[in-house]
Amino acid sequence: MRLGDRLTVQWQVAPNAPCALVPSMILQPLVENAIQHGIVPLEGAGKLWISAVCDDGFLNLQVRDNGPGLKETAKVQGKGLGLSNTEARLQRLYGEQQRFELRNNNGLEVNVRLPFHAKPTGNNESSRADR
Repeated sequence: MRLGDRLTVQWQVAPNAPCALVPSMILQPLVENAIQHGIVPLEGAGKLWISAVCDDGFLNLQVRDNGPGLKETAKVQGKGLGLSNTEARLQRLYGEQQRFELRNNNGLEVNVRLPFHAKPTGNNESSRADR
């Protein structure tokens, strides 16, 4: 799907956030969900905000869109497959140290909180958070 001028992305990445270890493919389903369910249904332009902020030993990630938000029926019936799988994966990796929440905020806002671990210095490219 091509959105062209219909999509604007705004990034807010704290200076120390790029060195954080993040499990592979964690943001992808969140961004895909925001585009598919938040931006595509809009008649006009859509906006996507992605942020990464380190705070008090945690990495806070947020993906937010200006779409219709989470409908009441979805709140009762549960999250879709992509969001459910992401939440389950974070629970498996981090247990009670993580937080995954959805809330309506002039669109849907997905907040993820993970323990902050910095990438090791050096050229060790094989380091991954989910090993």
